[in-house]
Amino acid sequence: MAPISSDSAPIGSRFVRFWRDDVSLSVLLVVLIASELVWPAVAPNRPAHDPIAGVLVTAVLLAGAGAVWSWSRWLMLLCIVAPIVWWVGWSNPGGPVAAFRPAMTVVVLALLALMVLSSVLRAGTVTRRQIQGAIAAYLLLGLAWASAYEWIASRDPLAFSGNAGAMQWTYYSLVTLTTMGYGDVIPVAPVARSLAVAEAITGQMYIAILISRLVALSLGRDRSQN
Repeated sequence: MAPISSDSAPIGSRFVRFWRDDVSLSVLLVVLIASELVWPAVAPNRPAHDPIAGVLVTAVLLAGAGAVWSWSRWLMLLCIVAPIVWWVGWSNPGGPVAAFRPAMTVVVLALLALMVLSSVLRAGTVTRRQIQGAIAAYLLLGLAWASAYEWIASRDPLAFSGNAGAMQWTYYSLVTLTTMGYGDVIPVAPVARSLAVAEAITGQMYIAILISRLVALSLGRDRSQN
């Protein structure tokens, strides 16, 4: 009997293969760039609880669930549950789920970043997949800290001073992660300052460790070929 071609394979099988392929990381990276760089520039004055923000968060988490499909089923499940929690909290801002929503978003995004990074930087040849995963993990960390800042500001409106608008948290997080520090948003509360310092240190350590790991992988490949 002739083998079944990929075009005639069931839709479910093709869907699984799609997320197990390197394309899944490409999708995650595109969604992250759209949510962190493109959308804030297109709609800078939208409120934090705008449904479009929920759509972007949902897209990031679902793309992340697909990216870790074959690595961690429990994290994939968290990436699916987190958008449900986000929308439940959005529909009832005064309910208990609304207070729990930012914390869960922070945890899931941070775990997703660590899982993507640990998976793509294992021993082996440096490929496009690893580069994409490293960039995606970096943007996921920035998004996780942005959610943390938003959560702190919702509990203490005076935790930050300056232009700390609803759509500015991603901008402030990425500026802090890259240690630019323009000074237009300033942490005032002790917990806000501690988070900002931790993010700045993480950004520097990330680049140093990432470059060292990529160099080590490249040297190991060269030695194996000699």
